[in-house]
Amino acid sequence: MAVTEYRGRALIVAFAVLKRLTTSENVDRILALSPTCGPLLTSNTISRDGWYSLELYAEFTRAMHQVLGPDISKRMGRETTIADVNSLFRFVLHVFSPESLARFAPRIFAVYFKGPHAVIERADSRLIRCCYEGFSGASRGIYEEFTTATGTFLELGGGRNVQVHIIDGGRDGDSWVRFDVTRS
Repeated sequence: MAVTEYRGRALIVAFAVLKRLTTSENVDRILALSPTCGPLLTSNTISRDGWYSLELYAEFTRAMHQVLGPDISKRMGRETTIADVNSLFRFVLHVFSPESLARFAPRIFAVYFKGPHAVIERADSRLIRCCYEGFSGASRGIYEEFTTATGTFLELGGGRNVQVHIIDGGRDGDSWVRFDVTRS
């Protein structure tokens, strides 16, 4: 399986969000538990437009789980998406229905990932079923973060009472995750 690469911008945003969500002591503990990713983040050597192995982010996620617990993944997914979508983009999001936005998922997904891809299996007024396929080096925490981010994106686009449910895959070592996003 090909190496999954993750956009540097996403790593930079995740680190900034983490610093907002927890104490500096916890951030220091997380960085100490991230021997590869930590020094890159603290030395500001990650390029916003560069591509980095998902293994780097997996290391960072494992450290966050050790220090802050597994619930941090969903919180990071939500908060990083909100931080990444600026006000102009939010205005544009409201022009489209959530199911129309879901059809853009493969293109949006490609901005952040090299290797895996998104497939929209169903998109109607109440349910969007999506599958992210072709990952290497992903974990349950990473999948929870990415699927939560997808739900948050649709929420920012006007979706109400958005709920995300992983229905298949998405475990440590799986190369895919299939999930539903429901809304009222």
